[in-house]
Amino acid sequence: MDRTIRDRLRREASARVFGRDRELATLESWISDDDGPAVIFVHGIGGIGKTSLLDALERRGEAAGITLVRFDCGEIEPTPRGVLHALGERVSRELPSVEAAAANVAKLEGRIVLAFDDYQRFRLLDAWLRRTFIPALPAAVRVLLSSRAAPADGWTLAPGWSGLVHTLRLDALDDEAVDAVLDHENVAVDFAARVRTLAKGHPLTLRLAIGAMMGGSGPDGDALDADQIVSTLAARFVEDVDDPDLRRALDCAAVLRRVTRPLLAAMLDTDDPDPLIERLRALPFVTAARDGLVIHETVREAVAKTLYAIDPQRYRKLRRAAWDRLRTEVETVGRVQLWRYMADILYLVEQPSIREAFFPTDVPQQVVETARLSDESDIARITRRHDGPEGERVMLAWWRELSDSFSVVRGPAGEVLAYSILAFAGQVGEPLARGDALTASWLEHVRAAGLPDARPVLFARRLLTRDSGERPSTERAACFLDIKRTYLENPRAARIYTAMRAGEEILSVFGPLGFRVLHDLAVEQDGRRLDTLMLDFGPGGIPAWIAGLIDAQYRTTSRTFALDVDARTLVLEGRSVPLTRLEFGVMRHLVENVDRVITRDELLRDVWDQPFGGSNVVDAVMRTLRKKLGTQARSVETVKGHGYRFLGFDPNADPAGN
Repeated sequence: MDRTIRDRLRREASARVFGRDRELATLESWISDDDGPAVIFVHGIGGIGKTSLLDALERRGEAAGITLVRFDCGEIEPTPRGVLHALGERVSRELPSVEAAAANVAKLEGRIVLAFDDYQRFRLLDAWLRRTFIPALPAAVRVLLSSRAAPADGWTLAPGWSGLVHTLRLDALDDEAVDAVLDHENVAVDFAARVRTLAKGHPLTLRLAIGAMMGGSGPDGDALDADQIVSTLAARFVEDVDDPDLRRALDCAAVLRRVTRPLLAAMLDTDDPDPLIERLRALPFVTAARDGLVIHETVREAVAKTLYAIDPQRYRKLRRAAWDRLRTEVETVGRVQLWRYMADILYLVEQPSIREAFFPTDVPQQVVETARLSDESDIARITRRHDGPEGERVMLAWWRELSDSFSVVRGPAGEVLAYSILAFAGQVGEPLARGDALTASWLEHVRAAGLPDARPVLFARRLLTRDSGERPSTERAACFLDIKRTYLENPRAARIYTAMRAGEEILSVFGPLGFRVLHDLAVEQDGRRLDTLMLDFGPGGIPAWIAGLIDAQYRTTSRTFALDVDARTLVLEGRSVPLTRLEFGVMRHLVENVDRVITRDELLRDVWDQPFGGSNVVDAVMRTLRKKLGTQARSVETVKGHGYRFLGFDPNADPAGN
């Protein structure tokens, strides 16, 4: 007999997990066995029922003495610090280290399972969990990773792991389970056959199909595959949201990673969004997360695509309104919440060149991990092949001094397919600088900039792949993605320096991100030029840099306003405005570094070609340049105490200058 309503809720929820008895029994067996796997991967396509399976395992495990300590990877900062903080909240302790985490987990009673749902969001942390966190846990603890993707090769190829990792793939429900769902939902016989045909055993599709069919709006999709069915049904399902206010709120939520009360208020221009927040929360495809409301991504994608196709201006207007609000919030948010806001901001990035360079949507499956001592010969061969003997000598010097700054991508046999070197400027000692002219020039450049000690500076000394060198490849993309993890861990970073052969392809990728070539820091290496690319994140660090990228995408440059490089003139509203040599140099430098603050010292160095000369000479040229800009004078902003910033030409500027 049920003693409480909670008992009834649990019994009802259990009844909704159909056709997974075999999977549940397998998981319980693996977890209970003292010699069972240390890590269990549950994987399957989106909507296949992974989270529902964890729900059922949690309920059934209570009777067997199994305790699931669950984590939603979408709610955890994807860094070691974020994992330790999340686990610390569960054990009511501050966990400063992996050792402290292991000691506190050991105190928990029963068979403990650390379950990470939506694990595909943790690809940046995969190597750290496998090599550092999980090995430190007590032997009796089990780790369950629920993901859309199967485990990366490192879990099965790395020494010792193959026997300690078991995988469980979730496939479509069989006909018996589908019939049980249809019977439980009281689907009429007339509809059941069609629902069964549409769903093809996919649980989310089945749920959406039942909702669509009962509303009489189901499509004829017999020939569609599962992903197409889900997308089609999701679009049809939300058509039943016929209240205009709720549909507008749903449109707002669909163009964001998450929707919060302040965001919805800003996007709908209302002072009281609470009623709509509650109505959104009641929709079956909306989940209330810790940091806001989240629409199931299948439904979210369908709604967003439909909105963009029908009304692209409104789509952009909503995202712009959300950005204006986020821009304000991110400036005051605390460190713990900063990563969530960075994720929100990145979701608003639209330019392919920016999104794909460092935030690829199609994340490569290769795992990046810290190099082992045995990788030295592979790394040396890659360097000798693409950089020559001198490049190999420099790389080996870095290896001797800072081997832990090397990361690698491995092939099926454990061989190194790519490597990168990433260190903090403060880690680089004088012996290494004496043997590497490029690193020495970077250190001198940092010292000359007078950056605060609290602002870390990153040195990405080299990134090479075995087969492609610097050319685009999935291995190179994986290394770039790993650098993103370092960004998340160091939001106050001031700059990053990297060494590349700056051809057109490199500049086309890195230029839109704000990197610029420091021509005076180039070195000759084995008869070839090796350039320095530097990105200054600005006073606000990583979040402000990303914010600047999004600011730029909402700014339009009119073709009637341009800088004619060949004629060395400014084109304003169809007329040519002559510029002096210094005016042209200043304007060109500003345009090439749009949205970045340019200091007076930088202008003196790069335009006047002298290390000093006083700010007055810069200010004098800027005054005459602004006069010639006329109605576009406001496009050059004075940043008090720092310098100047070019905001982009405004095609809507008032000819009267008002």
